[in-house]
Amino acid sequence: QEAEIPPEPPLPNILYINASKITLSLDQSEQNIEENFFQFLIRKEIWCKKNERLGHQGAGGWNVCLSPPFGLSKPCIVYLIGTDANSEFDDAISYIYGCHVHVFNPAKKKLNRKKSNLIHVHNFGLSKKDDSSPEGWTTVTFKKLLEQNGHLQ
Repeated sequence: QEAEIPPEPPLPNILYINASKITLSLDQSEQNIEENFFQFLIRKEIWCKKNERLGHQGAGGWNVCLSPPFGLSKPCIVYLIGTDANSEFDDAISYIYGCHVHVFNPAKKKLNRKKSNLIHVHNFGLSKKDDSSPEGWTTVTFKKLLEQNGHLQ
């Protein structure tokens, strides 16, 4: 029986823990590829030398890996897609790092996020095509989202 040797970490400051394998092939449907990739993203765990909590410990906060080559410094843009009414994470990014934070939420409910002039709220979401849902949600592709905000360069 062969022992599995863990792969070398691609980045020296980040270590993958319990990384599951992902199977992608040209024979798979686009939907199947997206589902496999999403499952990989939600199951992976990483250890990061510079892990920072932005927002509260409970709801409203997220851990962010800021080890090189990742990090936040002015000028910076952060996209938050599909967020809830809690704005502590957005506030922390704009106040601590001075980043412009673009919040995308297709639900028409009002988000109270104008604590900083660096926070920009958009009432549409992200999808694989420009569309409207039966719920009345407007979605656009990532490319169109970048174009609409002048971030496609």
